[in-house]
Amino acid sequence: MPTKKYIAEFSDPKLVAIYNTMNQHSPSEKRFYLDFAAEIAAKKIVDVGCGTGMLTIALADLGYQTIGIEPAKEMLDVAWQSESKVKWIEGDALVLNEQKEEKDFDLAIMSAHAAQFLLEDDYF
Repeated sequence: MPTKKYIAEFSDPKLVAIYNTMNQHSPSEKRFYLDFAAEIAAKKIVDVGCGTGMLTIALADLGYQTIGIEPAKEMLDVAWQSESKVKWIEGDALVLNEQKEEKDFDLAIMSAHAAQFLLEDDYF
């Protein structure tokens, strides 16, 4: 797999430090994910491209078993500072193939603009 390069907003420690302030989920977007998890009676949720974990932590605070997956270590450095019960994993969605105990989940989400970073031309 090629070495990943991230735009500065995900890898520059100074920009990552202000990421949460500049990139808040709108109340309706956050409510959508929280309501949907409740509607389908999810127990275990994986957040792919979780960034600093704002939404992942909100779900964990409601009692969901949550896994946050993020390829940019600098973003996870912020997430790891939270006192939440989230299991943080550095990597992309494919890391779930290596995590046997984490393969079973009820809901997978990618919020905000995470889907824009799924593949690069040289990924395969």
